[in-house]
Amino acid sequence: MRTSVADVICAGKGIILALSVTIFMFSCTSGTNQIIKEPTKTEPAKTEKVEPEKSVKRTIALLTKETILYADGEVDVYTIYNYSENSDQLIARELYSSQDDLIERVSLSYENTLLTRKAVFSADGEQKPYHLYTYNNVGLLESDTLYAKKEKIQTISKYEYYPTGERKKWSIYNGNEALLGYTIHNYENEKLIRTDIFSSQGSLEQYSRVEYNQNLQKIEVKFLTPSGELERYSKYDYENDLLILESYFNSENKLQRQVKYGYGNQGNIIRIEHIDGSGRLKEIIKQEYLYKEQK
Repeated sequence: MRTSVADVICAGKGIILALSVTIFMFSCTSGTNQIIKEPTKTEPAKTEKVEPEKSVKRTIALLTKETILYADGEVDVYTIYNYSENSDQLIARELYSSQDDLIERVSLSYENTLLTRKAVFSADGEQKPYHLYTYNNVGLLESDTLYAKKEKIQTISKYEYYPTGERKKWSIYNGNEALLGYTIHNYENEKLIRTDIFSSQGSLEQYSRVEYNQNLQKIEVKFLTPSGELERYSKYDYENDLLILESYFNSENKLQRQVKYGYGNQGNIIRIEHIDGSGRLKEIIKQEYLYKEQK
């Protein structure tokens, strides 16, 4: 008997404070939150009629559907993504079973372009735990408060940044605002190179190191004990500057699992394969997009 994603969600899940897992996810998406300015243009030094500048259009891809399948191709669940009409902000995503029955709905609210609330609802409309987000004066995430039912705070995440905008510290607290643990991130040339994971008492529990290739692409992440002993690591392979393979190993260099990525003509991920350490396909994820022109 197979255990599906729908079965897991319907059965309910506890909140697991796995700092090392979250840090790994952060290392995968550790780009700097910066304001990118247009390059300065120099006008030609001659008196002639200047034609109006033509607006440059670019094509953006909006994820509209994600389908999770078993290894044999049978659908497990799928998610539909909905966007606002006047912008490209994701406002809701809905999870369905293979029989097209709604499992849960996630609603997202914004102030201008900043996400301020993310709420999860069951199929019958009952609200599950939800998140409230606050930001600092330059638009960087400052806090993420997770509420359980009846407005009870479950956890609070607080974030601090370097003057250049990179995330410096993440601290997590329980509902009584008692510190559970924190992490410190270190950068070099705007690239995350090390993350230290501390207990609530301030003792180092684990740290990770990130290595990059000459193209500044992440190629390896190692997780080590406070004394420097290897616990596990992951490697990343690229083709035409696109990530095509993630491989995860234990401390004895034994392959635990892999993730393969396939891309469409527009350069977006359209297929993800999860493979176990023995090379057996375990799960397939297919992604569909809406392509829009934007000025």
